Amino acid sequence: MQLNSGTYCSILQKIENFAALRGKKVTASILIGAGLITGTATIASSGGGYLSIVDDTASNIVIVVDLQNEFIYFRRTNSTSWTNIIAVKLELGDTQTLAHQENGAWVLNEIPNYEEELFKCQTSIASSADTYAN
Repeated sequence: MQLNSGTYCSILQKIENFAALRGKKVTASILIGAGLITGTATIASSGGGYLSIVDDTASNIVIVVDLQNEFIYFRRTNSTSWTNIIAVKLELGDTQTLAHQENGAWVLNEIPNYEEELFKCQTSIASSADTYAN
């Protein structure tokens, strides 16, 4: 994915079993061509609203957890372009396990099987009541 300067973009993911995250510390990470961006925060035990995680690298990426609708999205908030979005991950705890550095370059810890992931996307069934399904 290539985004031009000045363009806003979000990557949105509905979270299954969101209740299991309530009151817990989470780390969100996004690996882009320029490197790894990560941020950590604690999700409220109850209530709605939003939890914004400003990334630890201060590159103006905001990771937002929507406590009402139970989804997470990654949003670029400055005019710097994102290039080559490789992977995103939300996990419990304060340590990211998405990627590591080898010889100065970031690489994924787990290389996904493209065909398997494509099959999952093409065969998933969303509830017609889910406003974020599409």
